[in-house]
Amino acid sequence: MADDKWKDCGHASHGMDIVGGILDTVDGTELHNVHNNETGEDKVVYVGPNQTVGEAIANAQFKKD
Repeated sequence: MADDKWKDCGHASHGMDIVGGILDTVDGTELHNVHNNETGEDKVVYVGPNQTVGEAIANAQFKKD
């Protein structure tokens, strides 16, 4: 991970499970839940193809609420 303050908490859903799985396959983008160990904040980050979760966090690819 880019630094130790963020923890990858696994895949998040694009929405409905079946549709979300199809979207992951079509565009290659995955959503991951991440937790900030310093602030306690939970966010969702877009992770592109051939990209790590840490790289996505470093690029601030967070999902807007």
